[in-house]
Amino acid sequence: MKKNKGKLVSLLVRLTTLLSLLGLAQGLRNVRLSMPPAIKRDSTTLIVCHYDLEGDSLYTVKWYKGGREFFRYTPKEDPPIKIFPIHGLHLDRKRSNASQVVLRHVTPAISGRYSCEVSADAPSFHTAVVSGDMDVVDPPKTRPSIIGIKARYRVGEILNGSCASQPSRPPANLTWVINGQVADPNYVSHYPHSPVEGEERELEENKRLASKAGLQFVVNSEHFMGSSSGGGRKLKIRCTASIHGIYWQSNEKSVEEERPKLSGGNPQAVEIGEEGIRSGVPYYMGGGLRSGHFDGVVVKEDSVEMGRRGNDVLVEDDDRRDLEALDEAGREDGYHGEGRRRHGSRDASSGSIGPPLTISFLALISLFVSIR
Repeated sequence: MKKNKGKLVSLLVRLTTLLSLLGLAQGLRNVRLSMPPAIKRDSTTLIVCHYDLEGDSLYTVKWYKGGREFFRYTPKEDPPIKIFPIHGLHLDRKRSNASQVVLRHVTPAISGRYSCEVSADAPSFHTAVVSGDMDVVDPPKTRPSIIGIKARYRVGEILNGSCASQPSRPPANLTWVINGQVADPNYVSHYPHSPVEGEERELEENKRLASKAGLQFVVNSEHFMGSSSGGGRKLKIRCTASIHGIYWQSNEKSVEEERPKLSGGNPQAVEIGEEGIRSGVPYYMGGGLRSGHFDGVVVKEDSVEMGRRGNDVLVEDDDRRDLEALDEAGREDGYHGEGRRRHGSRDASSGSIGPPLTISFLALISLFVSIR
């Protein structure tokens, strides 16, 4: 008798399933689960099980964490609610019912898969199960930190820095952003996650891990944004730490372009002496007569400035040959002395920087007359 009854129930279930597939029978359908994929530690979360009975009566709703049942609602029983405790899972009994469960003070230990099983009463006896995963996040205590990046860089210099995020569960994802654009993957290096000291033996699902990522590239002119005038051009570097869609923190560094500086802000000059022409020296005139040898400095300027500045003489590029000829005249007379004076040295008699061109020329004539 029992054997025949079991066969009859099995036949009815199969027949109901077939009719449901064909759309010819009413009963339990549209079963779905609504739950957050991630939630912060110590917060409260709501998990909802949606379903349509369509004329059938509800027999029971069961909730599972993994393979373990922790809540059951059976409307025809008294009391209708039964709770099966699981360590670390705190159920809000007053707010849990036939369609939802509320979890309080969540911890990483209860991360995992949750399932809702809905069963209709006779005549359909239809049962449906839906599942979803939820991760409990233990975020970092502070925002990520950027180290190793200087305040100023020259074009062609190598920028080498790192970003670190404090331990979290799961470990934070680090992203480098340069001037608002995600950095080229070739610039970025990721380091293995490191556990918190003293937590090495914790269960894998409870471990907090620190994250670290490096950034290295050659700085070029295109990296600097903005105008070269005023505040100067800048390079903005940002590191962002994120976990799922519930944690997002960043840190940013603003790097200025470092440009070569000329002494005293003077234009570049070319110095003529026994060793040939040397560029990039300051603009002050180092010319003078020493032991019968004259040194000259020819100034290169975008706007030619002629005249005197104090005791200094400015000479155009076109006068280079005159200086060379004057220097050669000193050489032919045999007065080659101890080598050329360095620019910026002071004349012992006048206390000024270099004599004017006319004084040098008169000194050469005086020497020439005294030799004869």
